[in-house]
Amino acid sequence: MNRDNRETMSKDEFKRIRQKFKLSLDLFAIELGYEGNRQGNIKTMRRFESGQRGIPLTLAKLVWMISIHGLPDSWPPELEAQPAESLDKEDQR
Repeated sequence: MNRDNRETMSKDEFKRIRQKFKLSLDLFAIELGYEGNRQGNIKTMRRFESGQRGIPLTLAKLVWMISIHGLPDSWPPELEAQPAESLDKEDQR
């Protein structure tokens, strides 16, 4: 539960922002700072996107910042220009 009672990000907005940047569930998790294994990252992101787990306010703020300012230039080019649909299929393995 959100301690300061402020609204956090909706599951749909979270997913829309990930797809805007054409990132798979795993790559989005990595870029948000998750350091678990691939399956753990995918599971965590799916929980956020399905609404099974609320999106913490600190994570929502980071996602909003990425949405507004974009991905940093220093990130690997392979994270850009990949269709989100094909990456999502990859996540289902």
